[in-house]
Amino acid sequence: LFICFYKAIFELEGYEPKVGPGRNDGGIDITLKKDGLTYLVQCKRYNNTVPKSFARELLGVVHREKVEKGFLVTTSRFTEGTIKWCKNEKIELINEDILFDLIIKHINNIE
Repeated sequence: LFICFYKAIFELEGYEPKVGPGRNDGGIDITLKKDGLTYLVQCKRYNNTVPKSFARELLGVVHREKVEKGFLVTTSRFTEGTIKWCKNEKIELINEDILFDLIIKHINNIE
């Protein structure tokens, strides 16, 4: 359900999302297409802050798959180290605050 919710949010943002198999997916929950480019999404449903190790793993997959960038999304927050490290990498972080903003932006379009 959590991944399907993010799938819907990315769809409202203009991406063509495809949810992965769930198991043996290499850590990728959703693959996105937009304007001929491919993006990867890893979802973390966490109560605590999300550590940098998840961003590093995602970046490895981004490089291996030769895609535009990765999105690391969570219902929680990221550590300061994660935030600083991702500023110069091909990883975009989406935390609970950004998720809330996206929900507000699309509230009338969510079914």
